[in-house]
Amino acid sequence: MNREEYIKYLIAKNNFNIKSFSNHINMPYSTLRSILENGIGGASIDNVLKICNGLNISIETLKPINELKDFLTIKEKTVISAYRKRTDMQPAVDKLLGIEDPETIKIRYAARNGNSGEHELTKEEIEKFNELPDMTDI
Repeated sequence: MNREEYIKYLIAKNNFNIKSFSNHINMPYSTLRSILENGIGGASIDNVLKICNGLNISIETLKPINELKDFLTIKEKTVISAYRKRTDMQPAVDKLLGIEDPETIKIRYAARNGNSGEHELTKEEIEKFNELPDMTDI
């Protein structure tokens, strides 16, 4: 993810679209759109500060990824490396840290015939289950 994509992500995460965010930070829509399309590297420092303040992030957050690696401690690098190697533990770590994928949930099921397994449900599928009547009401 490059810096511009990251800014777009943060704008959406804060419940804005590009137009409403430009109004929020008092920047012309065309200026913000141009920055996001052509790169933040050519933007004025004042405009970069407006964007960062509007997103409540520091300018340091927008350093290119290859520069950000210098900010990780040895322990952080070790944790990331171990996380990547232990794919079997990632769901448990994600759950512990509260960073599970909110779009889907995995459920395990058992069958009498021995065909046990796992199925992934989307939010929409989960909502259908929430609409079913409670068995105690029957």
